Parts: sequence; structure tokens; C-alpha cells
Amino acid sequence: MSHEEDFLRENANKHFVALAYRVTPPGGSPAEEFASCFVVEIESDWYLLTAGHVIERLRRLNVAGAVLSAGRLVDAFAGTSFPPLPADLNLDDWATIDDDETGADFAVVPIDAFTRRGLAAAGVIPLGDQYVGAADFARYRQTVLVGVPAESYSVRGSVGAMRLVMIPLTQQAPTPDMPDKPGTTLGRMAPSPQDPQHRVESVGGMSGSPVFGIVYENGAPAAYCLVGIQSSWHAPSRIVRFCPMTWFIESMHEALAKVRKAIEAADPPASPPDRSDS
Repeated sequence: MSHEEDFLRENANKHFVALAYRVTPPGGSPAEEFASCFVVEIESDWYLLTAGHVIERLRRLNVAGAVLSAGRLVDAFAGTSFPPLPADLNLDDWATIDDDETGADFAVVPIDAFTRRGLAAAGVIPLGDQYVGAADFARYRQTVLVGVPAESYSVRGSVGAMRLVMIPLTQQAPTPDMPDKPGTTLGRMAPSPQDPQHRVESVGGMSGSPVFGIVYENGAPAAYCLVGIQSSWHAPSRIVRFCPMTWFIESMHEALAKVRKAIEAADPPASPPDRSDS
């Protein structure tokens, strides 16, 4: 077993979950779909994170009359055989940004206490601030995209199967087909050491997947950083675009600070009683 397979099994797969659901268009047949996601921890709370355009697409389908149902979080990648957890499909709970100009592409939703306990029992580990690193290829021995390609997803009856893969990325300059966007980084897909003979033909379904930078010591992976979230790709050139996680984490801390300040302004702490002699 390669060092990269060890990394996938022992580390990356413990952060990854898939949000599976059924889409039934008006007058049409239901289709089983999923979104690649991962779990982060910010100021002691857990959040589910994916690409903004994934949730925006579901909102457009919803507005057009499609029904979303059978929501579930597939957390078996962490190594347990627990059944998927039920997932709320209320899209209003998600905060999203899908900015074509800058390339920023994030969607985040808080994880409630019940779901958090279920994910923790399944072995899921959230990625906290200490895991986040700069999206700089030069800092890492390897940069890898980890997720589930749609080509590996199949459903028979009520049972679904999917395969988690790790795709190495090499640094890529902007091209006419994948121009520079200030809030993103580009990487070209390389052959996977996890299974060199199984070429991932399409990263469709991997939007929202985490991108990790791996640091090696003595020829083996020793540490890793969460550096980005996969957003889009150009199939002919096999170039993927991902959004740096440092910007997202900083933005979340700023947003939470503003929320706390607003709450304090609306409900200031009571002044202590005046005990001075009258």
C-alpha cells in the first residue's frame, strides 16, 4: 500500500462526507444525486461546507418546481458501517457565495447537535483553524484533490455506492480556457498514485471537495493542510480551479464577530445593582 493510500485512509477520508438526495422534477422521474462536502470547526461549532454553485443549482431547481427529498449524510468514509444520517434539505439554512468575477465559490451550513453527535460517532473529524494552510504549491510535497467523482456513484434500490479518490494536482498557470480569477488557484490533474490504472475521466460531482497540501518527512507524509475547495474544471485540459480556504476561514471569523456584536448591542448585559448608600 502506498504512502498516499495511507494518507487517504488515515486522514483525508475522516473529514469528507457526501450529501445525498433525490431530485424529482415536475412531471419527471426522480434522480439520485449527491454533493461532495467536508466538515470544518470554527469557534467550537461544526459546519458542513461545499461549493456555492452546488447549492445555488438546487435552489434554481426548487424554484422551477423540483422536489428535493431523501436527504442523507454519507459518513462511512471515516471507516464505520453506520447507515447515513438523515439530512435537512432546507436550502434557506445555507449561506452561499458564487461570484463568477472573483471565483469565490463557497456554501456553508451549521451542523446541529444531533447530527454532530452522529458524525462524531462515525469517526468524522472536523477541520479546525490549525489545519488551514496557504494555497501555495511550493509549500507542499504534494497537493491533492480528495472527493467522489460522479462516475463512481451508483444506486440500486435504496442502496448507493460511491468511491473516494485522491487526485494529485500540479501547479498550473492561467490559460484562455481557464483564465485567472483573483480568488482562486489552478491545478492540473496528474495520474493518481492511489490507483494508476483507474483514470478519473471526470471530476463532475467533486465540486465542494477539499484540496490538501501534504508535507513529507523522511519520504513519507507527515502533516497536511486544508488549502482549498474545488470549484470548477476544464475537461479537455484537465485543469481544476479551487478557492483558497484561508479567505473563507477569515471571512467566517469576521462574520461571527459581527453577529456577536449585533447580539450584544440588541441585548446589552444588565448593569450590576447600585449598592451605594443613598
